[in-house]
Amino acid sequence: MEGAVCGATIEGAVALGIIDPFGNLDLSTIQATSHAIGIRADGNKFVPMIPKNTRIPACKDKLFTTIYDTQTATLILVYEENQLLGYFKITGIPAARKGVPEINMGMDINAANVLRVLAGVVLRVFP
Repeated sequence: MEGAVCGATIEGAVALGIIDPFGNLDLSTIQATSHAIGIRADGNKFVPMIPKNTRIPACKDKLFTTIYDTQTATLILVYEENQLLGYFKITGIPAARKGVPEINMGMDINAANVLRVLAGVVLRVFP
């Protein structure tokens, strides 16, 4: 939340035409994440996707897998460190042994400080 407030303040100043006498008021050089952003996974541990102090805009992705045999769905919990930001459910995971299906998670934050979270099952086609 702190990062969003700082970013909004800077963007507001730029929109109002406030001039920085030192020439440092540049969104691309000032904005960085103030907290790590990630998901709860791997035995309910916080797994950071975008580390603290990452410059914005940023885009990161990681591969995850299932923890149960024949698991066909999973709940994704998105956190900014200890603060729950939201959640969604992925369905349609092919039933297989745990650790076999791959789930690609992607997070990006644009220059306007908007977080987008994407996830999908990676389907492997073998001849």
